[in-house]
Amino acid sequence: MELDRKMSHLRSAAIHSKPIYHSNLNSRWTIMTHIVLFNPFLKRITNDVLNVELGLDARAMDFEANINQTTTGVSAQKTWWTVLPLGYGSIQIYPAKVIGFEAEFKGVFYGANNYMDIIGKIKILPYGPIEISVGYRYESLKADFGGDFKGNITINGPFVEAGVKF
Repeated sequence: MELDRKMSHLRSAAIHSKPIYHSNLNSRWTIMTHIVLFNPFLKRITNDVLNVELGLDARAMDFEANINQTTTGVSAQKTWWTVLPLGYGSIQIYPAKVIGFEAEFKGVFYGANNYMDIIGKIKILPYGPIEISVGYRYESLKADFGGDFKGNITINGPFVEAGVKF
């Protein structure tokens, strides 16, 4: 399974209504399917009420950042592409066949650099294979690209999703 997420951010800073810099960040993240390394068979033991997964995941990231300082005319551009190996963990609790609660964490930490993707959601299974979820997602990337170029990106907020379970 692959999911593409495209984001574009435009930021500006101003002192007394005069812009001092403009920045533009474009990114494309591809989510690759996770590999479950440890599943303690809780789902079977608890009759489909509780499930825990631990494993590995990977995320391909393609970034482009442009920063222009309007007062001096100085600008900088940086592109960055990488595949990040991630640790993965999730827990699913289904107290009834039609409703469930899920939490998921994917992340990697390396020195001062880190990436985290945390999701919490309530899933409703109204009929057959149809799924409807509402939840909250928090994603954070902190990276030092070398030299004077460092980046901190945080994306968070509520979401709604619908799908079909195979």
